[in-house]
Amino acid sequence: MTKFIVKLLYDGNENSRLEYNLYDNPVVDTFIETVNFGSDVPIYHTSMTFSKSEVVNNWVEMYQLAKKLAEFPAYSNSLQFNRVIEEGYSQDLLNHLHWFVEEFEVLDLKGEMPDEYKSWVGPAISRINDLIHNMENDFVGYNSSWLGFRMEPFKKIPITQEHLQYFTPDYAKHKLFLGYSEVGKTLKHMYEANDIEAAKRGQSNPKAHITNEVMIPYFNSKLNYPEYEIWCQQHTPEDPTDPRQYCQFEIGELVDPTNTEIKKFNGIAVEIT
Repeated sequence: MTKFIVKLLYDGNENSRLEYNLYDNPVVDTFIETVNFGSDVPIYHTSMTFSKSEVVNNWVEMYQLAKKLAEFPAYSNSLQFNRVIEEGYSQDLLNHLHWFVEEFEVLDLKGEMPDEYKSWVGPAISRINDLIHNMENDFVGYNSSWLGFRMEPFKKIPITQEHLQYFTPDYAKHKLFLGYSEVGKTLKHMYEANDIEAAKRGQSNPKAHITNEVMIPYFNSKLNYPEYEIWCQQHTPEDPTDPRQYCQFEIGELVDPTNTEIKKFNGIAVEIT
């Protein structure tokens, strides 16, 4: 059986590890292809923090980035960066900030992102997207959070018909899942955040690729599908029944289900054996 090993490093030394048995199916075959394309030293974008000072630092960084992004002409009249300081944490504020992540992709695809801005707006948008997810998960705590990271270089392979049967609508605690890997939100993301404005715009971005990005949830999550479908019917013109809008791929389970502890880390390496 193929194993996927996640090594959590602190100052270059292995501090803990998670070992997974990968499933035997076409989704995993494609995932292995993307991993072999990249490096064994991933870039990690985790929501897990290990001290209050990290949470504060993340919040300060979010404010600084939002203030800087307001200098971009397309955002200057609508990005309410002062809300980060005035309101503190709220899902409504995070929804507001995430709209600019989605809008960057739209402007870029339309060719309306001038090179003079793209060089710094792009990295700032990427970082603020990571921080938004940090804030969402810091709010619920370590045991309701997730560990997520991707390989570098990032590799995307389109989902095909043979992959669709392996979608699941739910997250299982400590299992290995593929990351979302797109820019924006699925309808499920909008529903969970009650992001009505994004839903009304009809700009969802369903999962379209298998990549070398993974996530490990430290929670169980079961989708209330009837409630999700009703919410979508009320707020969006898009089709909520497309599995790419509300499902994800589970690709492995722990070799030792009791070995789930994640110790403090500042780097990640992976290995497939």
